Amino acid sequence: MMPPFAWALPILMISVQATTEYHCIDFPIENQCVIEQMSYHPGQKITFPDGYQHLRIGFAKSLNGLESNITTMDNTLYEAMHRPAIVEMTNVGMQRLIVPTKLLLGNFADNAIFSLEVDRTETYKITFLDLDNNQLPNINNISALINLETIHLRGNAIEAIDRSVFAPLIKLKRLYLRYNQFSTLPWTVLPSTLVHLDCYLGSLESVDFRNVSLPALEYLNLEKNDITALNVTQLLHAAPKLKEAYLSYNPIHSDQLDEILRVLKERNITHNDGDQYEYCFDDDQYVDGECVKQVAHVSKWKAALLTVISVMVGVLVVVILYWVFKQINR
Repeated sequence: MMPPFAWALPILMISVQATTEYHCIDFPIENQCVIEQMSYHPGQKITFPDGYQHLRIGFAKSLNGLESNITTMDNTLYEAMHRPAIVEMTNVGMQRLIVPTKLLLGNFADNAIFSLEVDRTETYKITFLDLDNNQLPNINNISALINLETIHLRGNAIEAIDRSVFAPLIKLKRLYLRYNQFSTLPWTVLPSTLVHLDCYLGSLESVDFRNVSLPALEYLNLEKNDITALNVTQLLHAAPKLKEAYLSYNPIHSDQLDEILRVLKERNITHNDGDQYEYCFDDDQYVDGECVKQVAHVSKWKAALLTVISVMVGVLVVVILYWVFKQINR
């Protein structure tokens, strides 16, 4: 006969086994918890040590060769972490990111995130968000993160950027959009607070700086896109504090590009002079738009010393040959 309550034992065992407890490894930085390897799926019971405001997971393979596997960052996981201000989860296989409202800094680079989810009824605190090298097809929900100052979106699958995305981000200073596929950018609604804008190696086909106001912009990188024309006067009017502007390696007519670079040079704005530089040979130097053969400069004393050494070597060779000849003819 089955003992009383024996039917409940398997359920109890499953319940116990389903709860996973993680501990921090020894780390020299105070208030930072580093977990070498962990796994999480929605619905899983999980616990973390309390008292840490910086949680770091998935930066390298663990000593036993296992990698982290965190498919989803959700509110349950964040609560189990005791709501730290900083969370870093890179290369953990994450596919879905539900942004925690209390998070201040988040690094979720090098994952497989295709879904970025927010609650439009909440006010988000996050100021820094790294989503480099993921699989985001669109970034519409970023507009809810109104306190963002820096966002990294390099190497995603972004094919279009809606006008509503960046307009609410009135504190945004640094925007990184390298290696994406969008062909246009909503210039007129970019935040006036932008200091750094990087669209290197993308698919931009045109830029229009009319009615654009970027009074704080200091760095602009549009290199290696598909831009065929650019009005440098409008650019400088839109961004009067510009210090660096990289515009080369676009299919802009050479005469127009030369004029753009001339204006930038006159304004002491750092820039790249374009394709010419790539065609200089290894022993050439790029000077004022031309490849110039480098000439080695040798001092008189060094030249005299080299001459003396050459003469001594020549005399030594003659002596050796004479000695060998004498030995043969003995």
